[in-house]
Amino acid sequence: MVDISWLKNLKDKSNLILASKPLDIINAYEYIYHSGKINFSEDTLVCIIGSGRNQQSIRELCKSLNQDYVQLPSPDLYYSILPKLLAKKLPSFLLNLMRAILYLIRIPFWFWGASRAKKLQAFELIIMDSWRDKCAIASKVNWKQLAIIDGGASTVTFNLVNNWVKSGPSHAIEKYLDYQTLSRPGRVRPSGTFSGFIAKQVSQMPQIMHKNFFNKIKHSEKDIELFTSYSESLESKNIIHNSLSYSCSILKSKSLSQNILIVGCTELDFLPLQYDVAKNLQLKNPELSLSIILHPTDLDKMEYSQNYKSSILEKVQSYNLNIIEIKSSLEVDMLFYEFNPPRHLVTYNSSFISWIQRIAPLVQVHVIDEIN
Repeated sequence: MVDISWLKNLKDKSNLILASKPLDIINAYEYIYHSGKINFSEDTLVCIIGSGRNQQSIRELCKSLNQDYVQLPSPDLYYSILPKLLAKKLPSFLLNLMRAILYLIRIPFWFWGASRAKKLQAFELIIMDSWRDKCAIASKVNWKQLAIIDGGASTVTFNLVNNWVKSGPSHAIEKYLDYQTLSRPGRVRPSGTFSGFIAKQVSQMPQIMHKNFFNKIKHSEKDIELFTSYSESLESKNIIHNSLSYSCSILKSKSLSQNILIVGCTELDFLPLQYDVAKNLQLKNPELSLSIILHPTDLDKMEYSQNYKSSILEKVQSYNLNIIEIKSSLEVDMLFYEFNPPRHLVTYNSSFISWIQRIAPLVQVHVIDEIN
């Protein structure tokens, strides 16, 4: 695989995938597979947005799949930097000062980051979820058709399907962007007056960029498709059910490992309860080993802060758990690397649950919310 750093021999690429996390690649490949194309990586370019751990995972995945890619900085400067600041546990006054600085310089960075996409050619098809940084990039690229894929649980949290059915693609995507100013799935919006105001303001594309993107949407609205796991197909609404056929075709050749796997929540919030469930399973099945994988957010914070890393490792060691290091994400590692699904999965409530239950029904999933 080649990092086509800027633009040699791209004239034969007709599909563009905008990706900021490994799940984007899986869902985009599912869409192309559903369309009946074979050897689709040859006709496709992945544009990786951002530079964190998720993006590094996408690069490694593209290399292993011989998938051409380019990488752009995320135009969303505030949320590119904020997680690193939060991991350092700065005093509130200093954190708010940094928030204010990022707030003031954000607009030029939005335009600088998105302008890098102008070097990309025109594409027949763009595949992306409706997160704001991807919409910003898409506003600078010429395309004929747009396929919207799931960004994760936010499809449900932000009512994407319901709004699409009621009012069509343009309204549904706009509402999805609006919801991003109010909350982030799995995260708490800052409650302070100052930090809350800034968080809401920076969660928006600049108005002119927003306008450019929706002008493109309106010119091709009848050809925009929603490819989702959270709805059955509705041909009249251009909604296509994602049946995960591509993932199933890969995973059917893998056997289950002799393992009970705990899926760690952020800051290991549910670990005591998860461990009790997993230990009881092991008592009934003593041949099974007991392991844990850490949440990607925790892995990121552990890179930024040695204190945070020490506290997470101390919690894990107190339960004498073996940490399984995954290359990318559970989904990607199961599909594309030598990681077999476990016999038992002890997890918090997550969009991953429906995915694993559909493509690996022999895995016994134990959800903490249901146990409580």
